[in-house]
Amino acid sequence: MTAATLDAIQAYLRRDPLRHVVLEKLLRAYAPVADLRYAEVERQPAALILIPQAASPWDSIHYPEIDTIALLAADHARAADQLLAGLPAARYVFKIAGMLAQEAVLRRLPARRTTAFISYTADQQTRAVLHPHVLVTSEPGAALLALFAEQGHAPADLWQACQAGIGLVLSVTADGMVVACCFVQAIGGQIWEIGGLFTQPSYRRRGLASALVETALHVLAQRDVLARYQVHEQNLASRQLAEAIGLRQFVIVEHWVGAVRSGH
Repeated sequence: MTAATLDAIQAYLRRDPLRHVVLEKLLRAYAPVADLRYAEVERQPAALILIPQAASPWDSIHYPEIDTIALLAADHARAADQLLAGLPAARYVFKIAGMLAQEAVLRRLPARRTTAFISYTADQQTRAVLHPHVLVTSEPGAALLALFAEQGHAPADLWQACQAGIGLVLSVTADGMVVACCFVQAIGGQIWEIGGLFTQPSYRRRGLASALVETALHVLAQRDVLARYQVHEQNLASRQLAEAIGLRQFVIVEHWVGAVRSGH
């Protein structure tokens, strides 16, 4: 990786931060270990980010059979083809948004779709409400951090984000315990992600999740940043929550698994 390649990719991704939110987030997290590639055809760019599977705990769990995480963004089919032509032999999970990138990948290698994640953001119709029973803090206690750890989030990373001024934790307490929580965290540029949404089973269907997300949206609006709320395509409850609040879907990132064989 050269500094010039990194700068070119970052400049490209930041032209449309919501469209490229996944690439921006993972580039920020894994740039030191990533293989970064950039091309332009007729001044139209394409970027390819290759990350070793072992660097990502989530992918190591969900895709133990693959070697490399690949993220492709392109504004020109020939630029995308140029980058993919140099793919080393390996087993890949491609995380891609849009037909241009998808078609470029499928021209290069046989792949199967495994899953997808939908990202939402706020607009003028979105309910952003500061609910008085929702506590917002940059000093989460051990009980809160333990809840996030149980969901697979790294409590040390969340604590560091809070201390650095790029993270906040929201919670609702009842009967002397935390019954619902989520966090917001900067993931690149002006985008903050709403994540870790959780409600204790016996407290569900009381509107706590909606109150947390609406309060998070209010907080982010006050900070004048873009909100991102991501859900798995099969998580119907979270999709219904997003749509009921008035969040707008802006990108679907699909996962495709396939292999590049030696000599291809």
